[in-house]
Amino acid sequence: MAKKLQLRGGTTAEHSSFTGAIREVTVDTTKDVLVVHDGTTAGGFPQDTMGVVSSTTVSGTVERSTSAENVTGTSDVVTPTVAGVKEMVDTHAGDLLAASNLSDVAVAATAFTNIKQAASATATGVVELATDAETSTGSDATRATTPAGVASIIGSVLQAYDADTLKADTADVLTAGFAVTIHDAGTKASGTYTPDEANGNMQKFINGGAHTLAPPANDCTLVLQQTNNASAGTITTSGFTLVDGDDFTTTNGHDFFLYITNSDAFSLLTVKALQ
Repeated sequence: MAKKLQLRGGTTAEHSSFTGAIREVTVDTTKDVLVVHDGTTAGGFPQDTMGVVSSTTVSGTVERSTSAENVTGTSDVVTPTVAGVKEMVDTHAGDLLAASNLSDVAVAATAFTNIKQAASATATGVVELATDAETSTGSDATRATTPAGVASIIGSVLQAYDADTLKADTADVLTAGFAVTIHDAGTKASGTYTPDEANGNMQKFINGGAHTLAPPANDCTLVLQQTNNASAGTITTSGFTLVDGDDFTTTNGHDFFLYITNSDAFSLLTVKALQ
């Protein structure tokens, strides 16, 4: 009777924790392949490539692709050689160039337009630079300006930096005087006249009829020049904490300086006749 040789065997999982003797051969019953051992390596060395077809999950032999398979590029069970890869590139690279208009160097701008992505508030991409005029207008939401563009609007759209600029919330010391333009409040002939400090701290008006003078609504100091015309009427005051100085007149041509100070809950009117 012929003798039979039967090797020890086990599943792939069982082999993973098995260390065979030096030169011992076992059988992986999951893969149906021989496993050679060296006495130290758990799992040994499966001889998977012996007739086992390679896949995305199994190591094994693989068939070389033909020229036709390289051209179609659809097979997932064969592999190209170096020459085959070149053949694929030579065949398909032109498709990308043509589709993206990159093969025509004479229209490079058009080619770039086909592949670029415009930048936005939510996406990175290509952005066109704004002209000085577009920067000055300030309404273009798709272009970006440059340091030179910003510099072009300093002194016109943007105020140039000046260390001597006075700020409303910063204490400072004036080292020079200044001139003002006197606001003309017109002729007051009836009702109540309430000077507005927003028109400037030096103002003038004509007394053209009987009316009432009231303090400004906000804390401030004002100097009013009042001139009587031929229709001047009696000026009464209302709302001032204190009124002092000279008396008003209704004489045509008489002039007065009216000094108004509003501070917190108090207001002062001082009248000074100029004749």
